[in-house]
Amino acid sequence: MLRTKDMKVPIHVLLVMTRGASLSEWAKVNALQHELTPYKKMSECGMQISIISWGDKREREIARSFPWLKVYGNFYNLPQEQYEWLMPFLHALPLIRADVVKSNQINGADCALRCARIWGKPFVSICSYACGEFCLSPPDTLDHILRDEREVLSKANACIVNQEAGKYLISAHTMRTGAVTCIPNYIPDHFFQAPLPDYSAKKPPVITLVGRLVPQKNIFALIEACSELDISLQLIGDGPEREALADFARDNAVKVEFFHSVTQAQLPSILCKSTICTLVSHYEDNPKSLLEYMACGCPVLATNVPSMSTFIEDHKNGLLCSSDPASIRTGLNTLLDNEALRRNLGKNARITAKKFSLDVTLNLEQRVYEKIPRRMLVTKGIFGLAALLSSVGRRVRALFSRTGQTTNTEFCDNIVNSIEEYISMKPQEEAQLILGNLELQLKLMIQKSSETFLNDTITLVHEFIAGKSPDEALRLLFSIEEQLYPLEGKLAIAYDGGVHSKHRLAKYHDFFVNRIQHGEKVIDVGCGVGFLAYDMAEKAQALVTGIELSGENIAIARGRFSHPNITFIQGNAVTDIQDEAYDTVVLSNVLEHLPNRITFLAALRKKLRPKRFLLCVPIFERDWRVPLKKELGIEWRLDPTHETEYTYESFVYELSRAGLTISYKEFRWGKIWCEATDRVEFIQTPPQSCPVTVLMACHNDRNYVEKAIISILQQTMQNFLFLIIDDASTDGTSAIIAEYARNDARISIITNDCNIGLTASLNKGLQSIETPYIVRMDADDIAFPERIEFQLSYMKAHTEIAAAGCHLFFFDDEGHEREPRSWKPPSAPTVIRQKTYTVGPELSHPGSIISTSAIKAVGGYRTQFASTQDYDLWLRLLESYELGNVPCTLMLYRQHDNAISQAKTTEQAINHVLALQSSEYRRKGESDPLEAKGTSLALLLSLLDPLQPSFYVWLKLLASRPIHDRSKLLFDALYQLTTYNATLPTEQIGLCKTFLEDYEWKLVMEIIVQDVALHSMPAYTVVLLFLKDMMTEQTKGKQ
Repeated sequence: MLRTKDMKVPIHVLLVMTRGASLSEWAKVNALQHELTPYKKMSECGMQISIISWGDKREREIARSFPWLKVYGNFYNLPQEQYEWLMPFLHALPLIRADVVKSNQINGADCALRCARIWGKPFVSICSYACGEFCLSPPDTLDHILRDEREVLSKANACIVNQEAGKYLISAHTMRTGAVTCIPNYIPDHFFQAPLPDYSAKKPPVITLVGRLVPQKNIFALIEACSELDISLQLIGDGPEREALADFARDNAVKVEFFHSVTQAQLPSILCKSTICTLVSHYEDNPKSLLEYMACGCPVLATNVPSMSTFIEDHKNGLLCSSDPASIRTGLNTLLDNEALRRNLGKNARITAKKFSLDVTLNLEQRVYEKIPRRMLVTKGIFGLAALLSSVGRRVRALFSRTGQTTNTEFCDNIVNSIEEYISMKPQEEAQLILGNLELQLKLMIQKSSETFLNDTITLVHEFIAGKSPDEALRLLFSIEEQLYPLEGKLAIAYDGGVHSKHRLAKYHDFFVNRIQHGEKVIDVGCGVGFLAYDMAEKAQALVTGIELSGENIAIARGRFSHPNITFIQGNAVTDIQDEAYDTVVLSNVLEHLPNRITFLAALRKKLRPKRFLLCVPIFERDWRVPLKKELGIEWRLDPTHETEYTYESFVYELSRAGLTISYKEFRWGKIWCEATDRVEFIQTPPQSCPVTVLMACHNDRNYVEKAIISILQQTMQNFLFLIIDDASTDGTSAIIAEYARNDARISIITNDCNIGLTASLNKGLQSIETPYIVRMDADDIAFPERIEFQLSYMKAHTEIAAAGCHLFFFDDEGHEREPRSWKPPSAPTVIRQKTYTVGPELSHPGSIISTSAIKAVGGYRTQFASTQDYDLWLRLLESYELGNVPCTLMLYRQHDNAISQAKTTEQAINHVLALQSSEYRRKGESDPLEAKGTSLALLLSLLDPLQPSFYVWLKLLASRPIHDRSKLLFDALYQLTTYNATLPTEQIGLCKTFLEDYEWKLVMEIIVQDVALHSMPAYTVVLLFLKDMMTEQTKGKQ
């Protein structure tokens, strides 16, 4: 509790409100009680409280409800500027009586500082944020704000911030770090006094989020996460995304209730009726809503970002999740399914929140005031009068020290005139020397001043990060960078006269202007203030429609960038434009701001029917610091409103899902610039001397085959043949491929009379291929536009390579990327060879290019393998050739949602190991056991040998896949291993250790122990003891 009552002289605090603010304004927004509660508590503990308001006589009426409070305002209804100038004198008596003058925010703190300095009072600045960091004023006004901000923060006796990050910002304004105190915003007592929620299951469960409806809060992801749950969602707050969120919820069949305005008194009762309270923001500065949830004892789900993970210990007082819908949904399900967990987390959350109660925060503020001297009233009057006379004296001396009211321009003109007069009497060479020396001196003065500031700042940063862990220090440095970046942008706009310097330096508009023809009909979607639209109309003489959601931007566009060839429209390009064809759709730095980009692109393509899209988007891999920031859990985006920042793979994926293919691209200035189209250029005459044939087999792939074919026909390298094997499809696939074969002479079709399977179909295609190379393709995948070009160049440059794969980007039937997003196998042939012999295939079969002569030399695909025919092929090719991988992503690989059956999984595992065992026999010079016997589990078990890598591959497959009867098979293999335990060579011991590292022996033991049928076997105890011994050895190794 506060200790002020013990003081012989109580402290008198005078608060100067934010510029233009008043008790009346606080009352209008239901904030009066919340704002005055801390001061009421201070007064109850003996402190005297006065407030200087900007309001009129109505302030007195409001103040009557608070007898402990003295309020002084603009009771004479003076103009604000006049009142601001006279404030120290109109309120001289309360200023003299005060022990300390305090500001409420940075905006208006300069008035408070002036009042304090005139009457010689200590000054405490409250800085919840720096005004200059968020101000959108014109450059000259911004400069004025920044000057005031620096003066306030550098001359304050103390500064109070509400978050640790604020200390770093204040330190940049030369205030010593020790004078800055972090006091978080308090949680009102009535949140703690509310009864704990009823943690039992409600029907339907209620999920609540409190906050502004803005991109930062990530509410679209929350709605998507709720789309598969039987819940009711409450959104308390308002913001620009409300309508879009309502539409999105309707499209996803999520029941959402919006609450525009809820008072602080009403909020606890709403929160306590919620099943889960959530805050899934991309970032937060000071998560007030989160603390209010916790104070009410609500089960909380929050994103794992620094400001929230500071308060939430995962699974102790809340749950943490990532910001993607899948992770949010997992967190919600975890809480919905476990009443005991909800109860435990809620109760612990309230305990944590008590650290931010009003008493705790006021005690911290009290410590700031304890350092301020207190004087008797008479002494205050004497000191105040002395300060006033001193201030007046300074101003008088300054007045008489000047010969007149000289402006900066007049002062500079006088200096220039004096220099011109002086050098006019000198010879030209001497005059030039004088001017050169003068310029050098001025540069040195400016440089010295800048260097001093820079050195002092760097020294301060070094001192602050000393002793911190690398991750803490990096977060600090990145947070400084994050604060500086917006300021750099504002100054760059001021520097170039209202348009960001990047447009000029990056030749930002040239990419678009140079690709547009005279008279083309262009629509610039998300045109902003219209600068790009103007350049396309002026320089390319295009007929441009600029459409933009922001009315403010459209007003600027019409005023500053009007042109006879431009029509500016405020609205949505999908709903507010008539259905008509355009030559070109321009999307410059727009897509990254949108939540449903694929749907949006597909809608534009259908509605506007353009010949092409011209796009520019930010690239995620622009700088090594970007993924590092993301890894550290801090803001990593160029702009916090970005929904995504692309890798090339994710960009190609989204365009492909929308029916577009990239026909041209550039990577520069941290962005992808590209031209994309949905047009397919068919070739009517069969090409001659083709170097490559694309080989694709399909069976009942109606839903996917068209996109696969289009991705091949839109390749950057067009000189190829395309052979499609139709393996007796019955679902309409045949009609689709036949239509494309009629339109493009490169496509030929072989139709099987009955379904013979993939292996036989591929062999059938091989017999008719004569080109030097074969590019494999599956009917459900999508090729990157440059796939054939890159893989063909690679094969021509590496003649020792018989087959080469590439990196893959995974996606599923619904279009959601799976983890891991990419598969990036090794590129070095030696590494590929080693891993193929000891682990499995390192080439993707549908993403491969194969030498025709090499595959025919080894006999094509072996018919014994109905599955894993590719692994067997790679092993046989390695006996005479090398394998490689093109080190870039060239394929979108579809993973189907329909799970592979246990029978199919078992067959794949058996064939995988048999292919490797077969290779081991051939490499030893022995006859291949598969040639005569085919593939079977019995053959595999008869060939198992702990001295061969295939034995450990079999163990891995048994431990990791749902193979039929795997407990018994794993048991038998381990029993066989026990007989070799004492005599295994060094190489096999290494393989055994690798298996231990990949698959915990504890997990393997559980697989065996759970099979009761094994317990009766005489060898059961032997295997169990062997496992325990191996587990002990593994534990020792880790120690």
